[in-house]
Amino acid sequence: MSNYDKVRYGGKVRERSFLNSSAQMSDPVKTPFDLMLEQFRVIVREKIAAAIGNGKQALADKDWLRADELAELYGLPKPWFEEKGRAGTIARTKPRRYVLFKRRDVDGHLEKNKQGS
Repeated sequence: MSNYDKVRYGGKVRERSFLNSSAQMSDPVKTPFDLMLEQFRVIVREKIAAAIGNGKQALADKDWLRADELAELYGLPKPWFEEKGRAGTIARTKPRRYVLFKRRDVDGHLEKNKQGS
């Protein structure tokens, strides 16, 4: 019996190779290029993880933050920042979809109120 069998598919005759069961079950052979590519992937993942950090470090480096980011960074509730922004005690802006607070203004307000209490 030959390794090829003619199979009728969609009105066309095509040849299909039938491999023995051991060849179908084995893992594909890794080439040196595959191993090098996997090493690159590991390095890139490590670099991305280092750049992102644990999240709080990335937030601390941003100049403009949303209320939920400020709440996470300072440990205060999100509505506290929203109320202070509406009252005008902390400057805010809304360039697009989200209301943003300048981190320097928030730090100044918190520092001023910490010294006053």
